[in-house]
Amino acid sequence: MYEKRGEPKKAGAAKARTGAMRNGTVQDFSVRQASGSRAGSGSSRRPPASAMSSDELRKRQEAKKRRIRKRRIQFISILIFFLLAIGGLIFAVIFAVNSCNSEAVSTEPTASPSAEVQLGDDSMLSETASVNGISIGGKTVSDARAELSANLQLPEVAFLIQGEGLEQTLNATDIGLEFDIDTAIEQANQRGAVSAQVIINEETLLQTLYGLNENLPNHATNASFTIETDSNGKSSFVYSEGQNGVQLNYDTIVSAVKSNVEQGTYTATIVPEATVSEPAVTVDDLKKQTTLLAEYTTTYRFKGTSSMTEDEKANCEARDINIRKAAEMMSVITLEPGSVFSFNNTTGKRSAQNGWAEAKAVYGGGYRLETGGGVCQVSTTMFNALIRANVEIVNRKGHTIPSDYVTTKFEQGLGFDATVDYGNIDFKFRNNGDTTLYVFVYVTTNKESSRKRDVNVEVYGQAFEEGVSYRTRNEILEHIESVEIEYIEDKDQEAGTEIVVREGHDFYLVMSYVDKYVNGEFVETVMSFESEYPLILERRSIGPAIATPSPDSGGSSGGGGDGELIPVLP
Repeated sequence: MYEKRGEPKKAGAAKARTGAMRNGTVQDFSVRQASGSRAGSGSSRRPPASAMSSDELRKRQEAKKRRIRKRRIQFISILIFFLLAIGGLIFAVIFAVNSCNSEAVSTEPTASPSAEVQLGDDSMLSETASVNGISIGGKTVSDARAELSANLQLPEVAFLIQGEGLEQTLNATDIGLEFDIDTAIEQANQRGAVSAQVIINEETLLQTLYGLNENLPNHATNASFTIETDSNGKSSFVYSEGQNGVQLNYDTIVSAVKSNVEQGTYTATIVPEATVSEPAVTVDDLKKQTTLLAEYTTTYRFKGTSSMTEDEKANCEARDINIRKAAEMMSVITLEPGSVFSFNNTTGKRSAQNGWAEAKAVYGGGYRLETGGGVCQVSTTMFNALIRANVEIVNRKGHTIPSDYVTTKFEQGLGFDATVDYGNIDFKFRNNGDTTLYVFVYVTTNKESSRKRDVNVEVYGQAFEEGVSYRTRNEILEHIESVEIEYIEDKDQEAGTEIVVREGHDFYLVMSYVDKYVNGEFVETVMSFESEYPLILERRSIGPAIATPSPDSGGSSGGGGDGELIPVLP
């Protein structure tokens, strides 16, 4: 009788356990358990474990282990094969897609005998190439272009623009008539003999029509402005509103001219349409282009005080003459985009014959009288206003002695002066914007002192973007104090006296910066300038050395020995 799978007979199992415990053969019990387990799997033909010898049992166990290893090997082999099959399938799909793409690309021809070839100026043209009967075969593109430009003859053009209050004939120049030479050269290189197409330059034609529009009765006028200067030399903008009026319909005229030219017709009468239009430019538009971008002011003394010497008073008056003269020559500077302004070219040679006065100017670590002395205050004031308007500085050089009029705090003004010397040092700036730049320069009486005047510079142009401003700062990289004194002997000076003939000045190495801010937040540094002010020692002149009596002279100042000279030196 067979046992049901997984349900061994309870009586037989109990009897086996009893016998195992009675005989003390635990090993037999374990074997029976294993054998019973297999019996449960349906192996009813196998003999019971009690009937097997130990060798047979060992062989059976080894056979079991071999079967388990074999199954594992078979499982792993099947798994590896399965994975390889999947990988091969994926590779095949990818290869097929790439093959399709390659076939798709290869179906396009790489070149065609009739395809246009991009020609360079040095490219050689085919021997059969000709345009309008002019042979250009065997020439370079550059030479062919020159040949055709010189020999192709434009047709006569007479387009009559006729309307109420307007009658004007346009010629080839008015409409920008020209041959499309480059296209003709390319076509000739491929086909041989061709004819060049005649085309118009629409921008040229529009400019011509804009001029005609101004001759229309009651034509629209744009807003405008003038610059007026008051009795104090201060300039300002005065705006005028534009007016509505009649305006040519430019599109219809351009379309009519272009259509006639394309059909080979160069003589026709065109009756233009006119429409009522508003000004293209308003006062608000103009004000955005003439916004105050930055301004700067410096102060100088033009009238001396009672404590001054006559020379010092005369120097104040001479500087005033030169500063006001320079300001008047530059009262209104109008600079188009890309243009460069030159300080020296504007003033010309600053000589006595040209009306310039002699005043002190920095020279060789000190000062000397020069015609035009003092004009550097104008160039310095301009420099400070311009950099705050983010205007490009082309040429700027600092003085050898720092200027004390740049700011109220001396060190804050270091690196922000701009000297000029006709024939040697110029101050230049460029309009780096897209609209006209205006710079106003004028002199006014100082509000706090009747003995002082102010140099004022205002810069106008296209308004900055919302929240944008430019600020200046400087950084003193090195500072050496001037503490030593330099002595020179002056035989004409009274013995034993000292006179300061040159003041000492400290050494400064300074970097000055212009920073861009947006809504009060630093964004970037847009300009930087390095300035070096050399160390200048104070110089004093001394009189001749004093002669002291020798011990043998008995104290007499008159007789005998020369005595020892005691120089008055530190």
